[in-house]
Amino acid sequence: MNLKEKIMKTQNILALFLLVFVLSACEKDEIQLPEASTEANQVITASSQEASPSSRIFTTDPGLTLEQIEFENALQWVAYLTANVLKNYNNGFVLEELNTKSVYSLNDLLDPTGSYQTFNQNFRDAVFYAIHAEPDLEHEPDRPLTGNGGSGITTTSEQTEAFFEYILEDNCIELYFPNGTTNANLAYSSTAHPLNRDPFNDGFRYLAQPMTDIDGNLIYIVDADINEIYVQFHQNVIVARPNRNSGITNVGDPAKNPACDYGEYNMNFDLFLD
Repeated sequence: MNLKEKIMKTQNILALFLLVFVLSACEKDEIQLPEASTEANQVITASSQEASPSSRIFTTDPGLTLEQIEFENALQWVAYLTANVLKNYNNGFVLEELNTKSVYSLNDLLDPTGSYQTFNQNFRDAVFYAIHAEPDLEHEPDRPLTGNGGSGITTTSEQTEAFFEYILEDNCIELYFPNGTTNANLAYSSTAHPLNRDPFNDGFRYLAQPMTDIDGNLIYIVDADINEIYVQFHQNVIVARPNRNSGITNVGDPAKNPACDYGEYNMNFDLFLD
């Protein structure tokens, strides 16, 4: 055997020895992945069990309690359905009813014997349709509509009644129009007052004219990030917010319903987008 052959044989033996060593090490050693902390696991479990399907609000505001998440979602629905009424149900009378002030008590607007009969009927129709409709899951607030998903509530009439009880009796809500209301042919934007201290919130925009997506489908509503700059460049913005001083005389009156004190929220609800 010449020198060259000896060198090649030695190299082959070393390569074989190295391969055996690596395989042996892989059998004996296991890669240890770091385990998630108990606290992290609890957060993940809570989000998957407590958040509604699209989890938009839960993801944005993980510090809120479940009750606060539900309340903010109800505010989203109130503003969203109001935009729906003004954009799609409007026959001129609704704008006439809502063009004198920038703030309206929801209890006043939905009083069956009050001064806003056109809005009252159209809003109730919009709620009924929303409960019956197939979920959009993309361009609408989270489902179910807060107040109508409880145990034992099965029929659509029961769901509708439960939702109105939540927004009119369990809470005091008002609608705020930072720029007032204008022609229904324009776009309408809706959002809820954030229940943390953020100066912005997720919202929705009913387009003035539908646009076409890449698949040829007509899009009537898009998501929107609502903040002070947005309000400066867009008309017909609708904010649903808690009302500590509603002045109404039914069960939503703060004097009769301590929940309307909203003492758990350390903020002035009148300042958002003002």
